[in-house]
Amino acid sequence: MSGRSLFLKIFLWFLGVLLLMATVSVVLTQVMISQGILLSGRESILTNAVRSHGATCLEIYEERGTDALAEATAKVRSDTALGLHFFREDGTPLVPFPGDERIRESAFAALERGETFVNRQGLSLVFQRIVSSRGNPYVLVGLLPKRPLLPLFGPNRRVLPVYLAGLVCTAGLFCFWLARHIARPVGRLNEVTRAMARGEFAVRVEKELKSRGDEIGQLGRSFDDMARHVEALLEAQQRLLRDISHELRSPLARLNVALALARQRAGEEAQGALARIEKEAETLNELIGRLLSLARVEADLGKVHTVPEDLAALVREVAADADFEARACGCTVRFEAVGALPPLLLNADLVRSAVENVVRNALRHTAPETEVEVAVLPLVENGGRWGLVRIRDHGPGVPEEELENLFRPFYRLDASRGRESGGVGLGLAIARRAVQLHGGRIEAMNVPRGGLCVELRFPEGSEGLDGTSSGQTA
Repeated sequence: MSGRSLFLKIFLWFLGVLLLMATVSVVLTQVMISQGILLSGRESILTNAVRSHGATCLEIYEERGTDALAEATAKVRSDTALGLHFFREDGTPLVPFPGDERIRESAFAALERGETFVNRQGLSLVFQRIVSSRGNPYVLVGLLPKRPLLPLFGPNRRVLPVYLAGLVCTAGLFCFWLARHIARPVGRLNEVTRAMARGEFAVRVEKELKSRGDEIGQLGRSFDDMARHVEALLEAQQRLLRDISHELRSPLARLNVALALARQRAGEEAQGALARIEKEAETLNELIGRLLSLARVEADLGKVHTVPEDLAALVREVAADADFEARACGCTVRFEAVGALPPLLLNADLVRSAVENVVRNALRHTAPETEVEVAVLPLVENGGRWGLVRIRDHGPGVPEEELENLFRPFYRLDASRGRESGGVGLGLAIARRAVQLHGGRIEAMNVPRGGLCVELRFPEGSEGLDGTSSGQTA
């Protein structure tokens, strides 16, 4: 799973949970308010508002009369939707209005029971006994249409989209930050891990990520410890290969000298044994040479540069040399260039070594009287342009689960591709490293009609192996 998909999953889960919690909270609160279970501070607010407006209106009534009171209560209703009704102690309304008889009965009955606030059929009612500034007692009734906890359920349809937009934006920003805080370092760790999988063992986790105090920071520190350990092991392995290979060259040289002297002094009956010794010495010398080549390529010794090269011409030379040798064994190597391919930034020696190792591997395992097919063609894949070298034999092929292992050093199949074929298991490993140094890829696949096909991809516009651009020379 990529960093982006992890971020998206975390973001959507957090956002969904927050929105669900907000929705459930609003619905439950609305239900409890409608049932009178929860008033949420509304009772005290409404009671205070009724008392304040009622006192003001009574002053107007006692100074200016009934008409002024009617105007004052109408203005309060217009401004706040709060309806105010006043009764004397005997139940007479100060301003007659429709339904005053029912409201008066409800008010006096509620006050007798000690109730001052009632929720009823979409209305909130406040009942109060109030004394004016002149000392006259009155019964005050305040009526307010019950509103939902949130105005989005009201008649104003513009409130709902505004409320939802605010909720989604707020939750979205919070979830975005939280998801990014979790997914971004995981994505960086994934990039470092993939770089190490490509063979970049010197890569390290950035300092900012390792300084975190949580499990992700601990993971970054543990990864760096592992990377340093792996790099040290590989360096020790490469150094050991180089040292052993160099040390073996001297006794081999002396062995060849002694072998030549023995041929001169020995009789005919010893020539067969000497020929066998010479063959084994050549095999050992080839093994040492390939070990040195692999160690040199792995360590990237020396200054290796790239220049624009004709990939087809380089491969054609290798195929021609291999065909000359193959005809002695009853096989052939056929070369084909398909399409026009521009010059690529290549190191000619490394490319020749990579192609030659793959072609020789194909010649070892192709069936007698068959040909090894070598083709060079342009390739456009995933938005990138490549120079493709395709090498196919007509041998027994390789089990699918073993294809990736072919490029491991010293790897051989026990059956068709064993030691008896003459290989030492280093050619394809050298080829892979040479292709990787160009920023390319190599992969093997079985051909449905039989045989193994190995493809080497060299990118167009690759940087030089030493990190410089084109035009450099070795």
